[in-house]
Amino acid sequence: MAYIQLPPKPRQAPIDAKMNKIVITGPECSGKTSLAGVLHKKLGGVMVPEFARSYLMLRKGNYDQQSFRQIVRGQKSLEDAAFGLRPAWVFQDTSYFVLRIWSQLKFGEIDPVIMEEYGNEKADHYLLCLPDIPWTQDGLRENPDDRWSIFYLYHKALIESGRSFIIIDGTPEQRTEKAIQFLTSGEL
Repeated sequence: MAYIQLPPKPRQAPIDAKMNKIVITGPECSGKTSLAGVLHKKLGGVMVPEFARSYLMLRKGNYDQQSFRQIVRGQKSLEDAAFGLRPAWVFQDTSYFVLRIWSQLKFGEIDPVIMEEYGNEKADHYLLCLPDIPWTQDGLRENPDDRWSIFYLYHKALIESGRSFIIIDGTPEQRTEKAIQFLTSGEL
């Protein structure tokens, strides 16, 4: 079952204040979920989990191209619930950007439903995680040998889309420090 993880007292943005939607992205097993959790703890707000993970766990890792439509609907529901809380920060460890690349790699094409949501995605910043940490199998991961080539697909797509991003690398502490410095620098 998917969930939205909230801190004990989420800090809400005033009605006229801007929410900061931050998407942590990159190839599988590159530290996205860990970084999202740490940023959530340190900066507050809401962490929106990856619906696909819960969906695939229930299906024992089995999916087909049609599964992406259910994943998009589930992810959208989680995001809508998070945005309805009006937190100052929204951290996501997945996005329609991820679904777009995943679908293209797995099936050679992208469902129009994914492309529609991808086109509507309004993240303030993307944190692109470098796969410079060890790969571990969790029963759902599929790409132990091509994380670097997938990283470059993400990098190229972010550049081509003109979306604001920074590459996150290093130890967990270095990643956290770099992300927080980027997000709180006041120059964004």
